[in-house]
Amino acid sequence: MQQHETDAEFLTNYIAEHIPLSQAMGFEVRAVSETGIELFVPLAPNINHRDSVFGGSISAAGIMAGWGLLHHNCRMHGLRPTLVVQESTTKYLKPILSDFLVTVQPVETDAWRKFFRTLEARGKARLRLTSVIQIDDETLAEQDGTFVAMLRT
Repeated sequence: MQQHETDAEFLTNYIAEHIPLSQAMGFEVRAVSETGIELFVPLAPNINHRDSVFGGSISAAGIMAGWGLLHHNCRMHGLRPTLVVQESTTKYLKPILSDFLVTVQPVETDAWRKFFRTLEARGKARLRLTSVIQIDDETLAEQDGTFVAMLRT
């Protein structure tokens, strides 16, 4: 019996192949669907001189969660656009002292519809996504990003 790769495994491998930094960070997509994503990020490869998570790793994990959710949803709609982050802001609320999870706040169905209508009509669309970095349901950081999708011509 052939075992099929889950969407989470596919996305973990895809990001590892196309964003090499993710390999060094040791992250893993634990779950992904059209409504959300959960990334696991270990402390050890992302530690700084204060034994907490390096700020750049926190920001990168937040961006990868947003990028990953957008990539997944485009793939589920049969689209393969180029995806880039246009703007990114990270709020560091508390030091992160252990492994952590990253999720993306839910996006309104109407916002997704508008995004895909615009992408298909104009070949380019933007979507703002907010990633939440947590340990045990406590928010330790937030990353807001505006992502741009461009259909290849």
